[in-house]
Amino acid sequence: MTLSKEDRKLALNMSRERWPLTYQGVHKWVNKMKPRRGFCSRCHKSGRTHWANKNGREYRKVPSDYIELCAKCHSLFDRNGQKWPD
Repeated sequence: MTLSKEDRKLALNMSRERWPLTYQGVHKWVNKMKPRRGFCSRCHKSGRTHWANKNGREYRKVPSDYIELCAKCHSLFDRNGQKWPD
């Protein structure tokens, strides 16, 4: 996978980040690096959203690994192994 210039720069700085590479630490980091827009990337509804990891259980501090989803789409995404149901 090729990372964007921005993602490479952020990944190089991750050793200096104060949040460890844990579930909670990565979520705090994502919230800092990617402000929420308030609408789902899949169904485009506005409201409360979650950050969904596109790589399953592989948590990395790479902003492009996360997408903003509503609770319903996030649940569907996770139940289908990080793939959209047909």
